[in-house]
Amino acid sequence: MRARPSLIAALKQSSRHEDALEFTQLFHSINFAHTLRVSDAVLERYDAKKGLETTHEITKYLCRTDEGGTYLSAGVITAIFDEISTAACILQDRTHRPGVSVALDVEVMANITPGRSLRLKTWADKIGKSLAFLRLDLRDAASDQLVAVGKHCKYLPMAGVPFWDMAFTPLLYPIVRKSLLGLTRRHVATGERVNTHDASSIFDHFPLDNLTLENESDKGDERQRLQATRASLHVKPRHCNGLFKMHGGALAVAAEEIALLDVAARKKESTSQAPRARALSLHYLQANDRVVDLAAWTLQDACEKSGGEEGGDDGLLTQIEVRRGGKLCNSGSIIWQ
Repeated sequence: MRARPSLIAALKQSSRHEDALEFTQLFHSINFAHTLRVSDAVLERYDAKKGLETTHEITKYLCRTDEGGTYLSAGVITAIFDEISTAACILQDRTHRPGVSVALDVEVMANITPGRSLRLKTWADKIGKSLAFLRLDLRDAASDQLVAVGKHCKYLPMAGVPFWDMAFTPLLYPIVRKSLLGLTRRHVATGERVNTHDASSIFDHFPLDNLTLENESDKGDERQRLQATRASLHVKPRHCNGLFKMHGGALAVAAEEIALLDVAARKKESTSQAPRARALSLHYLQANDRVVDLAAWTLQDACEKSGGEEGGDDGLLTQIEVRRGGKLCNSGSIIWQ
């Protein structure tokens, strides 16, 4: 039986979007997309109106291990969602703009273990002049069980790449095609291709520095003193997108890391005993590079507000901030199981 083509090989076969798909292939081969091994995905179906469908074999490399076993975490699911929905946006948008993330929300419905084959569907509810709204649906390929859902909002104008929209118009593109592809290949040649087989886990690529725990009173409810966990991350090409800014999916992985440390500290447990993330939400305000400062604090009365027992996990909420040079760049939250 003939093997199905890889995601990248299949995307290249599309005649309608052949060159846009080559751009996608090139950027999937470097930086965080390479760290995430997204090129291992298999394209099942592409439709200009119905979106993109891929399958993913979940390996231990992508998973986190705790006392309950090994599982695909919300941060990595968010990273996969980010990358594949961006590919769908490139394919469906009239001028093939990848855009930049504005908001990304993921809810995990079931535990995902290594060895499972998952089917991801992503499609655009709406692509306009400035914004794209994409949906994501992740299911077990064998049972069709829904395991995660997501929403992704992207800002499309390519301010960082002059003349993008003009270059992709039917009038100009045949003239500039060769130059665009040549520039893209030279740009990609400077990207990073880490040997992911030397790492036991994707989390090995996210070492947090200057980790501290401290008390603060002016976060959320003034009536309580909240325990804030802080750390910094040196942004390297392995964390970046094709424009060498921190990838939105890499930020999701780092955000979950700092939040997990905070919720474990609050519960006076190790991270292997901490709860698992049920929902992750991120808002992207500004691009990140160089060194980013991460902060997370768990709202200690979240259980009471949601009707749970004090000290339980029902509704436990952790807030997250990402700053660069003191300026707020990203914010988000995680709800724990």
